[in-house]
Amino acid sequence: MSVSLGTTVATYGHGIRDARITQDQVGQLAEIHLAFLQRRPNGRRVILRNCDLSGLNLSRFDFSDSVFLDCDFSRTKIHGARFARSNLFASRFDHADLSHADFSRCDLNAASFESAILTNTLLEEADLNGGAIWQQGGEQRLARNGCLFRLAMLQCASLTKAKLSNADFFGAVLEHTDLSGADLRSASFRGAELCDNNFHAAQMMDADLAGALITGDSLAAARNFSKGAIITRLGKSELAKLLGDHERWVESGGTKGARADFSDISLAEGDFCGRNLSGAVFDRAVLVEANFSGSRLLRASFRDSNLARAIFAGADVRGATFEGANMRDVSLDLARTGEPDSEDGLDLRAMVPISRGPAILQ
Repeated sequence: MSVSLGTTVATYGHGIRDARITQDQVGQLAEIHLAFLQRRPNGRRVILRNCDLSGLNLSRFDFSDSVFLDCDFSRTKIHGARFARSNLFASRFDHADLSHADFSRCDLNAASFESAILTNTLLEEADLNGGAIWQQGGEQRLARNGCLFRLAMLQCASLTKAKLSNADFFGAVLEHTDLSGADLRSASFRGAELCDNNFHAAQMMDADLAGALITGDSLAAARNFSKGAIITRLGKSELAKLLGDHERWVESGGTKGARADFSDISLAEGDFCGRNLSGAVFDRAVLVEANFSGSRLLRASFRDSNLARAIFAGADVRGATFEGANMRDVSLDLARTGEPDSEDGLDLRAMVPISRGPAILQ
């Protein structure tokens, strides 16, 4: 429900609950909280529970030492704001711009930052774990197990000594990000882009980098991950042989050549234009900025692969599997999608597992 500012101030001793906050109201709440921080008369700590602040502009506001429990900050602009030492448990920052904001030492357990911009954001010593119990409306529920950073942009962000166990960085971009001393146990970086990051003294037991593009200084740290790290590329001659053998396999109906399996291989910026890769397997492969223009990919498998900025212009991807793939900024201009009508004499249904449900592009 909506609340007037007068009602807000009158009941503020108990905080605000279950309210839609307007732009004018958040500005005045910032003034009340700033007075609290400066220990001026009539200043009060901001305490909000299950409130909707989506789409508002909180840039430059200082909400340090505040409380925003289970609040919605989605699509909010928080550029340069300060939330240091605040309790933001289970709050949602999806698609928000948090660049240059300060969330140092915050309680962000079970928070969500899906598709958020965190360029130069400070999250030093923040608690970003999950799995806590949350009371709401007299009912008890279990919050998510780990924070979500899926498809988030974290260039030059600082997460030193942050608690990030079980965090999900699927498809996120981490470039020149400082994760030194961070707890990344069981974190997932599947399909992420990791470039020149600082992992010094980070705890990375059971972290998962399947399908991640790892470059620069991040390569050395990748060896400390226990599973899914991809740090090698195929040589040109080896790749050419695999492609040639696969096309013979397709053309011969499976009697000659060999089916190509590029699972867990880095093929970033690879040129596959015009190739016949029907039935090929690219599961968990790194295919960032790969070019498949005009290629035939009937019933090819791209499960859990990293296809960020890949090009499929004019390609035939009927029956292809993209389940779990990072499809950020993929180009499918004039691509043929859906189920294939025929396989030009090759019975791919018998030779390649048939995909079901959302795995097939429609």
